[in-house]
Amino acid sequence: MENQLTNQPILIVGAPRSGTTLLSALLSSHSRIACGPETHFFSKLDPLALKAAVQDRAWPAKGVTLLKSLKLSGAPVHQLFNLEINEIANYLQRQQPSVSALLEALTKLHAQKQGKPRWAEKTPNHQLHLPAIRTAFPNATILRIVRDPRDSALSMRKLPWASQSVLANCYLWTHWYYSSRSFFNTDSNTLTIRYEDLLAQPNETLQLICDRISEPFEQSMLNTSQAATSVAPSNEPWKQQVSQPIDASRAYVWRRKLPQELWNAASHICQAGIEEFGYELTSKPSKTVMMYHLSRPFIESNQSLITNAANKGIHLKAVRIEALKTGKRYPDVIFCDLPDCGETKAQRLLNTCLFATMLIQRRRARNNNYYLPACVDTAQVPEVDKKLCAFFLRLLGEPKSSGRTGELFTATAWNPPKQAKETASQMK
Repeated sequence: MENQLTNQPILIVGAPRSGTTLLSALLSSHSRIACGPETHFFSKLDPLALKAAVQDRAWPAKGVTLLKSLKLSGAPVHQLFNLEINEIANYLQRQQPSVSALLEALTKLHAQKQGKPRWAEKTPNHQLHLPAIRTAFPNATILRIVRDPRDSALSMRKLPWASQSVLANCYLWTHWYYSSRSFFNTDSNTLTIRYEDLLAQPNETLQLICDRISEPFEQSMLNTSQAATSVAPSNEPWKQQVSQPIDASRAYVWRRKLPQELWNAASHICQAGIEEFGYELTSKPSKTVMMYHLSRPFIESNQSLITNAANKGIHLKAVRIEALKTGKRYPDVIFCDLPDCGETKAQRLLNTCLFATMLIQRRRARNNNYYLPACVDTAQVPEVDKKLCAFFLRLLGEPKSSGRTGELFTATAWNPPKQAKETASQMK
């Protein structure tokens, strides 16, 4: 009797530009596994809408509408799976209402039409929705592929939605890493592989994966030319390289293309992941200063600030307001933005009070609250709650030019330094 687990789904996740497309193409080249394009099922569909679709007495009407709404780079996902809406509706009518059935209306149908008993699904940012995936698919194997984060950050610049700043992409990579770290540390039905190992030792790495998913390794898996058309649709040209033979020279590109003045900053930002996954750390910071919050516009406008700090041994680490409100004590926090206090009046009032209380507690504990002048300049801020937060920050904090961290801030906030522009142009 065939082991029931051999037909369980396989879900592939990873930070942007980490090799998820290559891994999905390799698996889809297996005679028993089919993988289509990204669905963004858990990232784009509201959990409440999914719940309503499952509970709908007219099942599967709402579910079909949800699946019809999914798009990838402007193209309907069901069309990329070569499925018609009536096929999806007919399939769901035969299934018990569930979130898993909704996703399988794309993935399982796609596999069945290819004559394969097992499906895999690859959406990189499903890495941010792992608990929901595990609830829907308790026995699925979740494969994570990681890549040297500096390579991922460089390669992200090819994506239409990503930043041209490598450091901004490094901070994004770090956010994804911390958001999923505890899940991978505690969930036993996961496997993490390195992109570099897949390039250098494809047979051995694929054998490791096949052992985990209870499938025999097939030499045909190394030929992705046919599977690439399924996992890399034509409307996403940055993925077309997946059809080419595996090339070990794609590893550690940052050593050749990342300007050396950014090496320390990139290493500091991604230090935890670099060390966990066994990559080279160019330097370790001697001090960490927390920044609330390091938004993409701020990083892009002040790359030289982060670079200068790193070259002095100081890591400017992003911190969320929730971490500060929970009582965690950081000696130095620099506020480069004001918090979003909420949508309702009650939320805004409560969160503004909590913000003020947190600043007071930090002051009493002799922790330093620094702020950038642009942060507390509320002339262009209409929200009353943000004006109050700025007032409390001025009252209970110090401007950027004072205190022990003053020497760091040689760049003007929100004003792109010439150096940052030149560095960005060097990386193109």
